Amino acid sequence: MKTRIQTIMVVAIAFLAQGLFNPMMANELDKKPVSEDSRIQVKDHQVHFWYFNAERSTVTVKVYDSKRKVVRQVNLGNEQTLGKILDFSTSDSNFYRIVITVDDTVLYNDTLKLGKV
Repeated sequence: MKTRIQTIMVVAIAFLAQGLFNPMMANELDKKPVSEDSRIQVKDHQVHFWYFNAERSTVTVKVYDSKRKVVRQVNLGNEQTLGKILDFSTSDSNFYRIVITVDDTVLYNDTLKLGKV
C-alpha cells in the first residue's frame, strides 16, 4: 500500500510540474525554431516578424520572460500583410519565449536569448 501511495505521489508531482513549467497551452509547444522559419529573424536584439494573412485572421504576439510572465502582448490585427519588430535592446539579457498565434492556432513558439548584454 505504501508503494502505491508513493507511486501516485510521484505521478501527481510530475503532472503538476509539467503544468507549472509550461505557461502556454499544450498546442503551443511543437513549433519550428527560428532557424527554420523564414518569417522570423533576429537582428541586433530585435525580433522581426512578417506574415501574409490571406484569410485575414487575428494575429497576436505574446512574449514571456524566464519566470513565465507575459511581458508583452501585441495584437497585430487582421490586415492582409502584417509585420512587427519587437525591440529588446533596452531589455535585460534573458531568455524570452515568443508565441505568435493566428486566431486560436499557434503559428510560432520558440525561446530566444535577447536583450542587452
